[in-house]
Amino acid sequence: MSRTLPVHSVRFLSSTTPRRAVEKPPSLDKPSLDALKATSTYQKLSKNPDAILAIKNFAEIMEKQGVDTTSGKPPSMLQMSKLFLNSEVREASKKLVEELKKAGVDLSSKVRIFCAV
Repeated sequence: MSRTLPVHSVRFLSSTTPRRAVEKPPSLDKPSLDALKATSTYQKLSKNPDAILAIKNFAEIMEKQGVDTTSGKPPSMLQMSKLFLNSEVREASKKLVEELKKAGVDLSSKVRIFCAV
């Protein structure tokens, strides 16, 4: 008695690495950059490398937590509550505030720190 085996088609799957869109960081035109450099906040920060490092560290931690720091769009309320509960974010924000105060940046004003006036 002969036995017949069913025939299966073979399908080869291939995968490629997906390409991610890479956006250029926002750039300022010369008049905007000159206006930014003329602000007292810029002057204070440019003389305090520890404050600049604290800003960079805070931005990196926020990005790691899923916050888009380049779009200008604020985090959602849900994201804000999650960030508030995250000890790493709290420590980085505390360090940021300390370094900005040491640099003489007024945090009580309602003016955005990096806004060119």
